[in-house]
Amino acid sequence: MKGAVKKVRVALENKSVEEAQAALQEAIPIIDKAASKGALHHRTAARRIARLSKKVHALNTETEQE
Repeated sequence: MKGAVKKVRVALENKSVEEAQAALQEAIPIIDKAASKGALHHRTAARRIARLSKKVHALNTETEQE
């Protein structure tokens, strides 16, 4: 799970919208699976997904304005 989240964060740091969106789509089911197995609380998983999604969306709108 950490690796999937890190891929999203690295893509965000590189300001690569396509990579960030692809990495996010890979990370969401991994985070959900961790929550369903009990490794994460379901609300913690939802919070992580929401925060990553918010950052990817912000990067997407930032690049569209340029």
